[in-house]
Amino acid sequence: MPIVILFLSANPAEEAWLKVDQEAKEIEYKLAQGKYRDRFELVKEPGVSVEDIQYLLLQKSPNVVHFSGHGDVDAIYLQGPDGHAQKLSERALSDLFGIVNRNGSIKVVVLNACYSESQATAIAEHVGCVIGMTRAISDDAARGFASSFYQGLAFGNSVQDSFLLGTNYLAMLGVPDEDVPKLHRSPSADPAKVFLGQAQGQAQAQETGQRAGEPPPPSKELKIVGSWDATGYLNVGYFQSPMMLRVIFNADGTFEESGTMGGSPFYSRGNYSFDPARSLLATQEYNVPFPTSFFLSGVTSEAFTATAPAGVLNFRRAG
Repeated sequence: MPIVILFLSANPAEEAWLKVDQEAKEIEYKLAQGKYRDRFELVKEPGVSVEDIQYLLLQKSPNVVHFSGHGDVDAIYLQGPDGHAQKLSERALSDLFGIVNRNGSIKVVVLNACYSESQATAIAEHVGCVIGMTRAISDDAARGFASSFYQGLAFGNSVQDSFLLGTNYLAMLGVPDEDVPKLHRSPSADPAKVFLGQAQGQAQAQETGQRAGEPPPPSKELKIVGSWDATGYLNVGYFQSPMMLRVIFNADGTFEESGTMGGSPFYSRGNYSFDPARSLLATQEYNVPFPTSFFLSGVTSEAFTATAPAGVLNFRRAG
């Protein structure tokens, strides 16, 4: 599934005109140039009103919410049906994110609007990483920061480093706004460990210092009872992707799976069981949107041709 960036913008008639469309284009361009460009989907919703915002957050299911527009110390300004400003208070905005993000799917919020730090602080009670502006910021600086931030994400950097790339870009331009953006975090989040561009295995490898695609070091508390390695390929319709797998079985009934698929590293965990009558070695649930089958040397896969968005892969001992 792609990382959905919901780009919300508003340009009320009575406020200074902002180049929000240009900002969206620059972000789109930077994402398209990134190493992990295929991981991102930019959804643009201009002229957002109070009547729109609940629907858009619910219907689009974003992972990143970006607002481009005007703000004040206690509100952001949306755009009503008549083109005039609609004030959305800090409390209402924070409560909204508290409701729609109960499952934690929204990882980052960017309020690219003047004086939005207070709102960012409030939203950080419900979202892991939130960026706001401590005071007024020029239109050019706001666009430059945003495009550099998303460029960082698209090249696999953490939210923390992507934020620093954004402020560094303003410093390189020599504008006086480099200290205006501020990154806030919830108590349970560490922006240095939040990666949106990289796949799960790559991000974890970067956090732990291991090479991508290698299994993580086993927990000192768990006894390893066995492991196996396999090579083969993944069939998806007419497409075949080379695979290399290594699975470590722990004494507590869990296994850690790592390897490469189509040249990209991945990592997952699961539970295993052993049934002597069926030689069943491990069971792993996978989410797949189309019929898929595995062919591996050293093991065989039992009845894995998922036709629904979920399947179960049962690894058997060879022979």
